[in-house]
Amino acid sequence: MEPHADKVKLFILCWVKYKMIDPFFKKGDPVLIVYKGQREWLSIVGKTLHTHVGVFDLNDLIGKPSGTVIHAQNGKRAVAYRPRLREWVTKFRHESQIIYPKDAGIIITYSDIKPGDVVLEAGTGSGALTAYLSRAVAENGKVITYEVREHAFEAAKRNLEKLGITNVEQRFRDIVEDGFDVDDNSADVIVLDMGEPWKVLKEAYRVLKPSGTLTVFIPTYNQIEATYLGMLEIGFEKIEALELLARPIQLKKNAIRPVTRMISHTGFLMFAQKIVKTLE
Repeated sequence: MEPHADKVKLFILCWVKYKMIDPFFKKGDPVLIVYKGQREWLSIVGKTLHTHVGVFDLNDLIGKPSGTVIHAQNGKRAVAYRPRLREWVTKFRHESQIIYPKDAGIIITYSDIKPGDVVLEAGTGSGALTAYLSRAVAENGKVITYEVREHAFEAAKRNLEKLGITNVEQRFRDIVEDGFDVDDNSADVIVLDMGEPWKVLKEAYRVLKPSGTLTVFIPTYNQIEATYLGMLEIGFEKIEALELLARPIQLKKNAIRPVTRMISHTGFLMFAQKIVKTLE
């Protein structure tokens, strides 16, 4: 196993402990060390963390709460936090683009995903969006995620298992060729992250509940048009498309301004709802 993969595995194996209510760090807990609010390192309580700003003895955190100030051996100051979900997900190994937090947030909000929902996802990838969906539907909900690429399926399986997620079902299936293996009118939301989503719109209409939301993540304008025309033909309404740009702001005394570099275009998002209409 590559050193980076081994390191990330060690971090994520502690996810179950991270979910515990106990606010105090224990040996073996995951910890995020943040220096000057900008540089971050994921590590494990009880280890020694070597960074370019200094060496931190993470044994000092045992019995301390999240948000504790810690000093390197050279006196440099940092803060220790319990990592949030987005800080775990960005460490996933992935071969294709992941869904960034800015897009995951608006997918959940615009799709009205809530505890107890049944969500179908086509295009698991690394499992990044799957993890966010899992949290949104909560323990009484379910996410069924489909992937046609074997290497991606296995990578996502490892990621999700290490996160301790139990409300996700992974299925190795080609949705374009074989469709969804669920009953009609059974899904509250369907999320498509695939190259040609217009090829599965009729199948998505079949399995969505009346007024259920179809959400599509696509990277190019021509894909928007093909998907839009397909939605109209199948019988979706309340169709909208958008792009979300999140521009960080530099926080510096007497120099508050946008940063010079940012993650700009990640993809376009489309949303539509199923209306009760008999397909011809």
